[in-house]
Amino acid sequence: MMRIAISWIAIFSFGLSYPCGAFAQSRNVAPERWQAVDKSMTDLLLEGYRPVSVIAPSSHLRIYFLSSGSLLAKCTEEATLTRPPPPPPQSPSAQQPASTQLPPLAQGAAASGPSNFTPEIGVTFECSRLSKSR
Repeated sequence: MMRIAISWIAIFSFGLSYPCGAFAQSRNVAPERWQAVDKSMTDLLLEGYRPVSVIAPSSHLRIYFLSSGSLLAKCTEEATLTRPPPPPPQSPSAQQPASTQLPPLAQGAAASGPSNFTPEIGVTFECSRLSKSR
């Protein structure tokens, strides 16, 4: 009976010390982080990186992941509106007397603004590599 109790105590003690030893060992490992690089995605592809995955969390953001052996890089492409459309003009009914009101289709076209407007979109592109902190 005493042997069984001692065996269980030894097994229980070993079980408790094993995860703690593994945790202490993982604390000494340097954390990984993304470090910005002054290269384009084309530069990385020419260096031998190959596309692995693309994530588009929104319509204006894309994240490209690239791999080269054990190395990992990501490039972020973000589009922003640099020249938004002009505000809509006042409603035609407020500007014109009731007798000269435009039909509903013409009112919608007049309220949409100038037809020659072209919005401008700016795109930023940044790449980084995954590296271990020292």
